[in-house]
Amino acid sequence: LRALARVINTHVSRVIRTGMELNDHAKTWGKDLPKPHSDPYFYCFQAMVSGACFDIWDSGCREPFEIIFDEHVVFGTRVEKWFPVFREIMRAKHPDEFSILPDLPTFRSDDECMPIQAVDIFAYIYRASEELKGANTGFEWMATELGSLRCSEYCRHFELEDMRSIYADSQ
Repeated sequence: LRALARVINTHVSRVIRTGMELNDHAKTWGKDLPKPHSDPYFYCFQAMVSGACFDIWDSGCREPFEIIFDEHVVFGTRVEKWFPVFREIMRAKHPDEFSILPDLPTFRSDDECMPIQAVDIFAYIYRASEELKGANTGFEWMATELGSLRCSEYCRHFELEDMRSIYADSQ
C-alpha cells in the first residue's frame, strides 16, 4: 500500500469524489422518484462525470477526456442507457464544457485497469471518514501518505438540504 501511495503521489495531481448520506437519500430521492433516479448511484455518477468535466475544463484542457469507472454489472448498464440524456442536459446547460465530454463512460475491473485500485483506496478513506466518523479503521496512515493530493473544488457530498434543493429544481 505504501508503494501504491508513492505511485499515486507521483502521477496524480488531484482527486474528485462524490458521496451522499443514504438515510437522507431514502427520505428524498429514494422515496419519491422512479428508478433509476431513485438509485443513489445515479446521482453520484452524474456528479462525478460533471465534476470531472468542469475540473478538466477549468484546468484549461479542451480535448475530450475518457472516464473509467469500476465495473458494475447492474448500474453500468443503466448508466450507459441514461448517459445520452445526461449528455443532452450538459449540452443545454454547459455547451462549452459539453464539448469535452466522452461519448460514453468506460467500465473496467480493477484487475484489468490498475488505476481503479488507487480509486478504491480513496473511496475507502472517504467512506471511512464519512460513515465511521472517526472510528479507528487501522488505515488512517493512508490518508497521511496521500496527504499531498489536492481535492477538486467539484467534490460533492449530498446531504438532506442538497437533495431537497435539487429535487425542487428538477420539478
